[in-house]
Amino acid sequence: MRCVLAIDSGGTKCEAILVRDDGIVLNRGHCDFADPESGRGRGGSGRSADSVKRAVSQALGGIVCEELHVTNLVRLAPAFLALEFQKNGSPPAIQRHWVREYAPALALVGASVGVVTLAGTGAFVYGKTRDGRELFLDGLGPNLGDYGGGYQIGHLAVRAAAKSGWHPRHRTSLAAPIYRACGVKEGDESGASLVPFMHGERDRAEVAAFAGLVNAEAEKGDRVAKAILEEAAAAIAETLRDLVDRLGIAQEEYVMVGIGGVARGSRVYWQHLCALAKGFAPGLKPVLAPMPQVVGVALITLQELGATDAETLRSNLFRSTKEIMGSEP
Repeated sequence: MRCVLAIDSGGTKCEAILVRDDGIVLNRGHCDFADPESGRGRGGSGRSADSVKRAVSQALGGIVCEELHVTNLVRLAPAFLALEFQKNGSPPAIQRHWVREYAPALALVGASVGVVTLAGTGAFVYGKTRDGRELFLDGLGPNLGDYGGGYQIGHLAVRAAAKSGWHPRHRTSLAAPIYRACGVKEGDESGASLVPFMHGERDRAEVAAFAGLVNAEAEKGDRVAKAILEEAAAAIAETLRDLVDRLGIAQEEYVMVGIGGVARGSRVYWQHLCALAKGFAPGLKPVLAPMPQVVGVALITLQELGATDAETLRSNLFRSTKEIMGSEP
């Protein structure tokens, strides 16, 4: 059996799926910063060797493949994979593939050119024109960039929680869940009890994970939470504006694919980004990626192998992904 092991090592989590060459997903692996067996790293827990190994081990799940194509593998030697397979038989022939971070988004919507706006733990924008010009902006990490990413949202959320008790003007329902998530007892109106958390050595995934809390409170109507999401969306919109201006495509029609946990997970964020983009690049056609990034990673390699026609391959991959991941896609 020939299989593809696709891996997406993000800042917060590592996702891995094992896919048969006809597009059927056989197994899935997942490890994020909340998993006690996950690792920590400067790039985020999802990119640590421990997290990658755990997600990969889960995805392999004792399934034997005679030929294995490993795509987007991070900090993991093929020797580890061979050892995993030796538990259940002879190690397969392992071939390595590499996918650039922006490519899966375009593949998922069946495009070869267009714009990608990735907002996950970090953030970047990418564009490729019909005449072959390309531009990639940001992806610089939380200290230099990642404008509009989950870390920025999480950081703004902690600041808002700390300020919530200063005056009724700053009151936000975010305060209670943020205090709990930081392991701090509620009731501190000064915000001082949050200082140790933010001054500690934090994996950026811990802060970026607060983006989910912000979105939940925004959906309930909290104005501060909504403002945070809109501020983050405006930040990546500025990067997007730089990109379309430098490529000279503000008036041209291109697909704009949104991908990443923040873009796909927050209605408020995505709608505000789309509204801003329409103002300076009316030709862009916004669409959210229909599947997580790891599925796009698998799709690219499967298309290269060419064992199944493109339409059947995409249908098999999307259907079986939904079956194995449930409502997550």
